[in-house]
Amino acid sequence: MINTTNQSTQAECILAPLSPLVLGAVVARATTGQFNLGAFLLVLGVGELLLLALMRWRAELSLTGGTLLGLLAWGIQTSGRVPLFHVGWSPIWALLPLLLLGIVAVSDKRVVVALIPAAYAAIALSALWGGAPIWTLSALLPAPLAWPYIRNACAGSECGMPIPRLTLLTALFMTVGYLIVGIVR
Repeated sequence: MINTTNQSTQAECILAPLSPLVLGAVVARATTGQFNLGAFLLVLGVGELLLLALMRWRAELSLTGGTLLGLLAWGIQTSGRVPLFHVGWSPIWALLPLLLLGIVAVSDKRVVVALIPAAYAAIALSALWGGAPIWTLSALLPAPLAWPYIRNACAGSECGMPIPRLTLLTALFMTVGYLIVGIVR
């Protein structure tokens, strides 16, 4: 298992699992035009409690749990009125890279070589195939930060990858991409 927190601050470790939850709500607004502040705050509060409990148990799992909460946030924002297939899988395309980065946190270093490039490839493919807005390509900006760690994993060295930081930055840029679409809409 990779030591994911040795280069990440405590704030990054707390905010990174919440970033998919925010992204799920923003995707709901950008793709369906629906957003309910009360429902968002409720999911955010309950999600924070669940993630803090999960962090006490196994911190690495909180990134994966945060991605599932992002899907829940999308579902609650749309109140089940919008079938998943109707929106073209937008929430899945948006949250898949973050899920892959979360899986890296609980994997050994051999998996890093495959999953991190797969996460960023999913971003590029979703934007190019129309599953996500073209503005989400901005989420590729943090990808060069992962290169030294992938190279170390290939060489068999200790990775020490700051996965929470990478997840937080990727989610932030994806959220900005969807916010642009929501504002322009």
